[in-house]
Amino acid sequence: MLADREGYACKSGELSAKCHELLTKLRENSRFLLKLQQTGDKLPHNMEIRVQAGGLSGIQSLFIPVQQDKIEDIYALIEQAEAEFGSLEKLPYNRIVQSISSFRGRKNRKRS
Repeated sequence: MLADREGYACKSGELSAKCHELLTKLRENSRFLLKLQQTGDKLPHNMEIRVQAGGLSGIQSLFIPVQQDKIEDIYALIEQAEAEFGSLEKLPYNRIVQSISSFRGRKNRKRS
C-alpha cells in the first residue's frame, strides 16, 4: 500500500507483462459496467482502482470463498488462475466483473 492507497510493484519484466495482460482483459470485460465505448491505456483513477482491486478480488474469490483484505502475491494468483482455466483469456470474466461492480474503495478521510 502506498500513502493509504492501493498499489503494486513488479520486480520482473515478465511478471509485469503478465499483470499488464490481465489488466487489459479486465478493462475490456468491464467496458459495459463502466459505460465506456472503448478502453484505452488509462482510465480515470476511480475506475482504474475499481477495475484493478475489484478484478483481483474477483479472481481471488474463484479460489477462496471468504474475501481476504489483501492479496500478498498477485503473480501467484494469476498463475493459479491460468492453471485452473488454461489461460487468462478463458477466465470467467462474468463472475469477476461482478466483483468489480460491487467493489467499493476506501471512504475519504477528513483532513484536519
